[in-house]
Amino acid sequence: MGCSKNEAVLTPQQQAIKNLTGLGNRFWQLQDLYVNNIRQTLSTQQKGYNKTYTLIIGAESNGTLMNSDGYKGVWEIVGDKQLKETFTNISGLPVQITYTINELSGNKLDISYTVNNTLVREVYYAA
Repeated sequence: MGCSKNEAVLTPQQQAIKNLTGLGNRFWQLQDLYVNNIRQTLSTQQKGYNKTYTLIIGAESNGTLMNSDGYKGVWEIVGDKQLKETFTNISGLPVQITYTINELSGNKLDISYTVNNTLVREVYYAA
């Protein structure tokens, strides 16, 4: 049997958002950290690091986020290959990180960004 006529076909961006937030809210636990493609040994604090992504009701491609360091902010998926996070740092200044999405499934979030010519890759699993 084929697909039902009533099944909605998701765009790549909608699928990425669904994978990021689940049914509206998903908790992600840091599993691995790479710096310039070299796997780092996680400290006890890093092993406990997590992020929660929540979809704003009625929003198309953005929502709120909170991490275990206590930072709160917003996120936006651009296309299906870019995740932008914006939050206020401890000094009260806005910080934006634009991640490249390497892999995003219902149970794995693999993202990377470059800062000061250093490639940082973070791999999370859905907890």
